[in-house]
Amino acid sequence: MEHCKLIINDEVNIKFEGLPVDVRRKIASALKFQVPYAKYMPQYKLGRWDGTVAFFGIGGVGYLNHLPTIIEILANNNIEISEIEDNRNLVQLNFSEITSRFWADQNVRWPEGHPAENEEIMLRDHQVDVINAFLKNPQALQEVATGAGKCLTYDSTIMIDVENKDFYNFMINNI
Repeated sequence: MEHCKLIINDEVNIKFEGLPVDVRRKIASALKFQVPYAKYMPQYKLGRWDGTVAFFGIGGVGYLNHLPTIIEILANNNIEISEIEDNRNLVQLNFSEITSRFWADQNVRWPEGHPAENEEIMLRDHQVDVINAFLKNPQALQEVATGAGKCLTYDSTIMIDVENKDFYNFMINNI
């Protein structure tokens, strides 16, 4: 059984040392994907590009989240990772949970012109749950409904730059 070394450079990038070229090519081939719209791109039409995106280089450089696929290929080729060098910096993020009074406790109130003008901004229970879930695991993904209140209704400014003053006045008076 052959051996190789895995170097974890950071939270994303990895490098393998001591892998035979044929195994590196197999990994690169397994982690190469066809771009669906490649046939419309000039580089592909001119024959300068094969229309694929590779996530592992022949030099042994790849991505940490592809490690399960890479390990499977290594096992099929009787190669064992004998040494792991982990160069990641441990970052410990500690956040305290929030309550529905998060904004109210900071004396933030609804702005002038809002239907609840000058009242304290209170978060809803589902908003507090989503925020606290992110605070517990900052790298998490959540599917949150469109109407869950991910932004405040009046938190954005719309800027209109048009030469037609009648249209501009119409938009200002009707927003």
